[in-house]
Amino acid sequence: FDGVHRGHQKIITKVVTLARQKGGEAVVLTFATHPKSLVSRRPRVITSLEHKLLLFERLGVDLTVVLEFSEVAGMSAEDFIKRVVAGWLGVKAWVMGFNFAFGKDRKGDFTLASNLSSQYGYEVHSCPAIKYKQEIISSTRIRETILRGELEKAKGMLGRPVSILGTVIKGSG
Repeated sequence: FDGVHRGHQKIITKVVTLARQKGGEAVVLTFATHPKSLVSRRPRVITSLEHKLLLFERLGVDLTVVLEFSEVAGMSAEDFIKRVVAGWLGVKAWVMGFNFAFGKDRKGDFTLASNLSSQYGYEVHSCPAIKYKQEIISSTRIRETILRGELEKAKGMLGRPVSILGTVIKGSG
């Protein structure tokens, strides 16, 4: 959920809506560090973990589960569903973005999750791609846009101004 952009917001809003309808909790799972940092150099991130948590809260999320990617990186997709989604979290409804992949080598997708949903007792929902000016919104595209200094375009994809969350520390003046 780097950036918690308009596409992510659509997914999270659907999670919150389903949780309220079913009398459950709206839960988001995210990683403490970007998954790519395990396989390549650490990528630039749009939002810090602290900032993401604040944005999730503002969207109505009841609980955010923060994992180290290394804890699940070697898990097969079915194992991830069995142990994390159905087992540990007890998910009753799962919402995925249009291009979401999970499990070792990103072998898990919407089709696999759908095929296993009755076996593990959850519903699975998909959210379509969200576009800004005919371009699919993605964290990668937003990063590139910010680096080019196109902050108005980034704002359109994020659904809010580009910002940095942190504490200002007085320097030497």
